[in-house]
Amino acid sequence: MNKLSLICACTAIFAALTSAPAAIAGPRDGGSLRFANAARQMDHSFDRGQLHQRTTVLPGENRSRDRQQHREQRSDRREEHADQRRDRREDRQEQRWDHYWYHSTYAHPYYAPGYTVVVLPNDSTVVVVDGVRYHYHHGIYYRAHGSRFVVVNAPLGAQVAVLPVGHYGVHHGHVHYRVYAGSYYLWEPQLSSYRVVSAPIGVIVPVLPEGAEKLSVNGQRRFRVGGVLYEPLFDGVRVVFRSVAVG
Repeated sequence: MNKLSLICACTAIFAALTSAPAAIAGPRDGGSLRFANAARQMDHSFDRGQLHQRTTVLPGENRSRDRQQHREQRSDRREEHADQRRDRREDRQEQRWDHYWYHSTYAHPYYAPGYTVVVLPNDSTVVVVDGVRYHYHHGIYYRAHGSRFVVVNAPLGAQVAVLPVGHYGVHHGHVHYRVYAGSYYLWEPQLSSYRVVSAPIGVIVPVLPEGAEKLSVNGQRRFRVGGVLYEPLFDGVRVVFRSVAVG
């Protein structure tokens, strides 16, 4: 073998040796790539399985959830219906109270305390209580104020021979009272007259005079007449009024 052939042979051997790692590594790198792809596919499948497991709801769970929703809806409807019934009941009470305000049984004109007149009724009479002069006419008491006369509450201790048409009787305990325009009277047989007395606490009356003042006490409806505070009650048939405070 000449020198040139020897050089060519060495060059070929060197080239084969230097290319062998790449040839050997090539299949190994391809296998690694295929392995990596397979691993990614497995991870993706695993993630999809986890997602499916998380989002899948068993039929029993669906029924339980539906029952809970139905219970909540029924509870909401019951509360709504209860509110509606309560509103209707309050409206009916308001209507009964309003019905009272527009219906008076007084046979003579009624004037609430504070009302002022220039001329007294012709047939008024004079009533003196503790040295104070009042003018009385059909259950209404007047007191002079300058050149006018002002309607006032019935003075305690005032005595009149006859009560006007429209008065009514109420029992409280063992006492029988006569009531007119929010004032309470007791019959005095030795004097043959009716005497103005304080309203008893707890007495129940069927009506209040037109001048009753509407109030709200701690969110509750109240009425005030001549210093007496009343609460409205429903006795099963109609609205009545019970005295709760005096003064």
